[in-house]
Amino acid sequence: MKTFLLALLLLPMLAGLLQNIAVQLFGESVRSSGWILLVVLLILPLVLRSLGRSWRNYCWRRRCLAAIRTAFLAHADKLALNRARLVQVDDYGVEDTDRWIAHLERFVQKVVMPLLPPGQQVFFAAEFRSFAIALLDEAARQKRTKALGSLKPGRKLSGRDFEQFCMEELRKQDWRARATGASGDQGADIIAEHKGRAVVFQCKYHSAPIGNKAVQEVAAARQHYQAQAACVVSNQGYTRAARALAATNNVFLIHYSELAGFKRLAFAR
Repeated sequence: MKTFLLALLLLPMLAGLLQNIAVQLFGESVRSSGWILLVVLLILPLVLRSLGRSWRNYCWRRRCLAAIRTAFLAHADKLALNRARLVQVDDYGVEDTDRWIAHLERFVQKVVMPLLPPGQQVFFAAEFRSFAIALLDEAARQKRTKALGSLKPGRKLSGRDFEQFCMEELRKQDWRARATGASGDQGADIIAEHKGRAVVFQCKYHSAPIGNKAVQEVAAARQHYQAQAACVVSNQGYTRAARALAATNNVFLIHYSELAGFKRLAFAR
C-alpha cells in the first residue's frame, strides 16, 4: 500500500520531468505531452513483453510442428499399419479408436517430445499435445488411404481380387507365388517360396476383424503343404482370440501393407 501511494506521489513529478525533457528536445509545441510520454513509457514494456511472448510462442509452435513432422516421416509406415491394426470397426460400422489413441499418446511421449528442448516440451505438453495426436491420427489415416491403391476400386472388391492383389505384391518382392485354386485349397489361398522357404497365405478381405477360423485353417494348411511358415493377410485387424491362437500356433497375422516387408519378418523367426 505504501509503495502504491508513493508511486502516486511520484507520477506528477515524473510527468513534469518528462515534459521538461520534451520541451528541451522538441520545443514549446510539446509542453503538454508529459503525461502522454509517461503513459507510453509505462505501457511500452508491457507491449514489448506481450510481443516477445507471442513471437516466442510462434517460434515454439513451428518447432513443435517440425518435431511432429520429423517423427511421422520417420515412422509413417508403422503408424499407418498400427492404425489399421488397432482401430476396430464393429458390426454397425463404428470405429473403436481407444487402443489407437493410447498408442499415439505413447508415441508422442516417447518419440515426438524428446525431439524438443526441455522448456519446449513443457509448452508442447500444455498447448500442443491434443493437436499433435489429432494431426498424427489424420496423417496415418491419409497414408493408409493412399496405400490402399488398387484396393479402392469403384466396385466392391471380391475375395479373389484380394488374393490376386496379395500374390502380385509378393511377386514384386521376389517371391515365387502361386494360387492354390478355389477348390481343394486346404486352408491356403497362396503358396509363396523364397530361397527354399515356403509360406502358406490365407487372404481375408472383410469389413470386420478376422477371427479364429482363419488362424486354424492356415495352421492346418502349413502342415498339409509342409510349409515352413503360415500367414493370414487381411485389410482388417484381428480379434484378441485370433491373436492368442496365432501366437500359440506360430502363425503370422499381418495387414496387407506389410507384404512389402514380410520377407524380413518371415525369415526373422
